[in-house]
Amino acid sequence: MASKVTLTGARLVLRPPRAGDVEERLSLGNAPEIMRMFGVDPATLPVFTIDAAEKDLQRVADHLACPLQRYQSVSHSPAALASPWADRSVA
Repeated sequence: MASKVTLTGARLVLRPPRAGDVEERLSLGNAPEIMRMFGVDPATLPVFTIDAAEKDLQRVADHLACPLQRYQSVSHSPAALASPWADRSVA
């Protein structure tokens, strides 16, 4: 089983989500400019709720090791690495 680690660089910190991230995730989920960045018309989406933000962060936390596990056990192809996110497409 892969451990959940924090990676720290000069300008970036990558870490697992934590409870305090919910408010920030909520604000990003309701930001029109963020939705447009992903190719979505913000007018077509329902309001992103705190419940949705909590579920989204939990989904991320539950799947942190998924790409690495798939890489090690299934294939070394880019398609195999991308597949854990296939069901979250916004297009």
